[in-house]
Amino acid sequence: MKTILFFLSIIICPDVALANDEIWLQDTKCILVKSDGFKIESIIGGLVSYICSKKGMLITCSTTSNSGSMHDGKPSTITTYDEGIAGDFALWMATSHDGIVILDLKNKRYSVNSRHLLKEGLIIKNCIGEIKKY
Repeated sequence: MKTILFFLSIIICPDVALANDEIWLQDTKCILVKSDGFKIESIIGGLVSYICSKKGMLITCSTTSNSGSMHDGKPSTITTYDEGIAGDFALWMATSHDGIVILDLKNKRYSVNSRHLLKEGLIIKNCIGEIKKY
């Protein structure tokens, strides 16, 4: 219930719910590519919300699945990134996993790619989304 109220407060009043140094990203479309060495398949991936804080060039995000489950059946996870900025773009290199986020600050859009080696095999997730607050 607290999670629902938190997300409602972000939607209704994002500037009140998020501190000035926080970043909010919202996936709009995701594709998963799965391979176990014998076959490869592509499926629609679950959407994720990222609520992040920035301290210098270090980004820490609480990553929450919109469908209610992520890795190991957990509803959310913490991810960390190092940030580099070039003009209207920011590049986040993951330090907590194998991934990258490219943010188009001018158009308020982003692309994220992550790779995970699980018991099911290699999973590559590619998503695009909106920068709600930066």
